Amino acid sequence: TLAITIAAKPEERTAVAPAPVPRMLFGLALETLTAEQAARDGAPGLAGVRVVGVEKNSPGARAGIEVGQLIIKVGRTEVNDVTAFERAAAAFTLADGIPLVVRTADGTVAVDLVE
Repeated sequence: TLAITIAAKPEERTAVAPAPVPRMLFGLALETLTAEQAARDGAPGLAGVRVVGVEKNSPGARAGIEVGQLIIKVGRTEVNDVTAFERAAAAFTLADGIPLVVRTADGTVAVDLVE
């Protein structure tokens, strides 16, 4: 008996998505909060933009924003991802202030990004 293999079945591979690259805006490194992250943090259904870095002496630092906080509104606009944050922030200037609503460990606070 002669066994001949015409084509071997390729191994199944699971695609791994690359880690998101934070976007720097106003001295803040920002990432979109994913549903998986929200669920893991005990807040399923929560949406917003996570602060993963803050540059010293930047508008974000001067506003008191810290790593781990979640930006949920720019002005009156809810932001569910970094692109929505950028679009909403474009309606304001740093000279006049960019109003944000930020979720902290203690609740939510309103802050303004200024020059």
